[in-house]
Amino acid sequence: MTHYLLFDGIQIMSTALTPTLKAMATFRIYDDLGEEAADVGPILVESDVAVEAWVADPEPRAPLSYAISRLQSDAPLESLGLHLRAIRYLHLTSYEQHFLRYADTRVLTSLMQVLSRPQKQGLLGPIQRWTIKDRMGNNVHHEKSQSESVELPLKLTSAQQLELLRLSRPDQLLAEVIADDSALAEIGSDAERHAWAREALEFLEVHRARSFPYRLAVGSTAVRTSGRALQDPGFARAVVTSLETGVGAESLFTWSPSPVDGLSASQEE
Repeated sequence: MTHYLLFDGIQIMSTALTPTLKAMATFRIYDDLGEEAADVGPILVESDVAVEAWVADPEPRAPLSYAISRLQSDAPLESLGLHLRAIRYLHLTSYEQHFLRYADTRVLTSLMQVLSRPQKQGLLGPIQRWTIKDRMGNNVHHEKSQSESVELPLKLTSAQQLELLRLSRPDQLLAEVIADDSALAEIGSDAERHAWAREALEFLEVHRARSFPYRLAVGSTAVRTSGRALQDPGFARAVVTSLETGVGAESLFTWSPSPVDGLSASQEE
């Protein structure tokens, strides 16, 4: 059994690992699509002392930990790489196909929750065990079963597509929030930020505030206040007032809870 590491190229491309990988035998899953695509796509390499030293270093903390998978397989590097290349597209019921970013373990985590057992076996192919870390830093193993049927290519039903979209929304919201204010990435743990983003989406749905400005404002305020704003009636009233008067979401970015009795500052005044 050979031990491999699979990296998400776009997440590691600016790290110290890049020159190490360039000096090694790797299989770049997008290599057939051009040099630029090869650098940002999945990169497969056999486990090696230099690579393991980088993985063990404090540098690859979250979210870089989401760029690392461990694979065990009897297949040689090229054969395993060709399998990963064959499953790089996700087929939709509209006959469209999209790149499947399985090397981002957040994507893989969501995908594994919606795939049928035969689809999971098709995804694994010659991989006996695919190991990733969850948001709490615990190892999660996806293991091959020799007795189950296999379904390829990976084509999602309408229900699977909707569920995958639902599961991916918190990460999408967090990406938008942190792109707008990078300092918010330092508040709480990654698991906590993900929980606040999920709660923010539920809050937005309840209050029918679905436009991007409100999504960004509520998501940012949820993270900035460590989720407290979502539990404060004053914040809910501020959102409702903003929607009813048409003043926009801008004022929500500066909203803050009062330290007294859980009331908002606007209520105290």
